[in-house]
Amino acid sequence: MRRCLAASLVTVLLVYPVVGLAQTDPLAEAAKWRLKLEEEKARLARARRIQNDQVLPEWDSRHELKSLNLNSLNEGDVGRLAFDNGKVLQVLGKTEALISFGDKLLWLQEYPADKLSDGEDVVVRGLVRIGETKTYKTSTSSNTVFTFRLLTAKEQTDHDYPTWTSKTGSKVQAKFVRYGGGKVQLLKPDGKKLFVALRDFANEDADRLRKIISNRGKKPKN
Repeated sequence: MRRCLAASLVTVLLVYPVVGLAQTDPLAEAAKWRLKLEEEKARLARARRIQNDQVLPEWDSRHELKSLNLNSLNEGDVGRLAFDNGKVLQVLGKTEALISFGDKLLWLQEYPADKLSDGEDVVVRGLVRIGETKTYKTSTSSNTVFTFRLLTAKEQTDHDYPTWTSKTGSKVQAKFVRYGGGKVQLLKPDGKKLFVALRDFANEDADRLRKIISNRGKKPKN
């Protein structure tokens, strides 16, 4: 009797495998992932790139402009947008288009939108300024959408490399890097480093630098 039950159980397991015991073919899974990656590469290669007209030099990647969070935007925000999943929802004129990023929408402005097409895949990578909100209406809904535009090369530089004035009236456009030993290290747009005593800055700029230094957790000596 026991032998018959054992033989029957073996037959059941062979003919009807227990759910969960079946193993996937790792080679087949790897092939699926490779296919997906190739499809994504092809999509990105076809997608139109919406980016700044003039990309700043490689060293500028060290600048401090924040990456923007689509869930917490505010008018006047300046920062980075980097999304590969953009899609043109609707071209709204020669210089405007509605771009979707998943379930989020942004209203692109001051861009040659007449080169875009509804439904086109786009890659949005660049430094942008968030503008006012606009209302986008469809037959079934109404959405409040933030506008945005790409920064020009000059705006990129001016934002990240402000102009500093010395007590003698000389000016320099440079980015604050660090403070130590009573001196401020600055980085010019061409990559050149400057070391200037904090006391040599004009009063207004010296106060601005003291605030930056304090925010970095250091105490200015003068």
